[in-house]
Amino acid sequence: IRLRLSGTFQPRFSAGVTAETADGADDDTQRIGFGIRRARFRATARFAQFGVHYDVDFGSGNLDSVDLYGSWFAAERWRFRLGYLAGPQPRAYIFTSHTRIDAIERAAIAERWSRGTLGSRGRVFGLETRYQTDEVTVELLLHNGEGSFDRSRSNFRESPSGSSVTRGVDETPLAVSSFVAYEPDAVPGFEVGGYVGYNGSRNPNTALDDDMPGRDYLGYSGHVYWGAYPGTPPIRLKGEVIGIQYFARGSAPDMAPAQHALGYAAFGAVRVFQFGEVFARWEQLFNDVEEDADGFVTAGASYSFSKRRGLDYRQERLTLAYANQLPGDPTRATQHLVVLQAQFVF
Repeated sequence: IRLRLSGTFQPRFSAGVTAETADGADDDTQRIGFGIRRARFRATARFAQFGVHYDVDFGSGNLDSVDLYGSWFAAERWRFRLGYLAGPQPRAYIFTSHTRIDAIERAAIAERWSRGTLGSRGRVFGLETRYQTDEVTVELLLHNGEGSFDRSRSNFRESPSGSSVTRGVDETPLAVSSFVAYEPDAVPGFEVGGYVGYNGSRNPNTALDDDMPGRDYLGYSGHVYWGAYPGTPPIRLKGEVIGIQYFARGSAPDMAPAQHALGYAAFGAVRVFQFGEVFARWEQLFNDVEEDADGFVTAGASYSFSKRRGLDYRQERLTLAYANQLPGDPTRATQHLVVLQAQFVF
């Protein structure tokens, strides 16, 4: 048995402002202070062609499970995973590791995608298969539709000795997701790909309001990257589009309407000195394509002390960034945030 232990620690100092709304409904609020974004610990055990992975986070002061799955490496290019995991989804979300985030957070359009689909963790209970070569990655996932550990929602683990093997839940639809990416050996640093998935679980994350029913949806994304990770090429560029087509459900007066959410993101970074880079990201998100878009702007710089010693850029990194949220609806407050974050990966 081979056991690998690793982890991440991300302390930060933040200053935030919520601006007064145009209608005067909300006053300015300001906050300054210290915090911990992540405190992760990972353990991976391998034996023959099999493995078990467990990832936990202590950032909230409590132990929260992040990943928990078993793996089977069936052949050189084939892998199967079963359990609680991050499967096919937009490239900008969990597929961009928390240790390799360009700024201080992942793209806002990706975070909004997760909140309106699987839940903010971006993990689900399911079975995934991956085929991977030096240039091509293809993944397919069959799953429950969301990542709640609630046994009456997503975590189906009942026993016949109990009062009900269904726990009183009448639900048969599942969800399926797929992802493909192409990274040609002839063009190092270039990557193009996309995600598409259908989710029939109608989980609460898909409801327009708390008093409305959940909806099934079709999700999709596409990305083009030149330099996916900080500290790689001298110039990095990224483009991303993410969409969710929700389908109408029910009838008046409790009808959940159809909705098409759509987001765009463009990112650029330039290496400065030898061990750091400056970056900027612009995003637009339409909660519905028939409404005005929310805007997001992020800009800052990162520096790697570990890269200076010939190690991985992400291992000892300091990032300073400014980010805002500019709502399309003038009755909602504008948000401003400045963060100085340290990162230690071990």
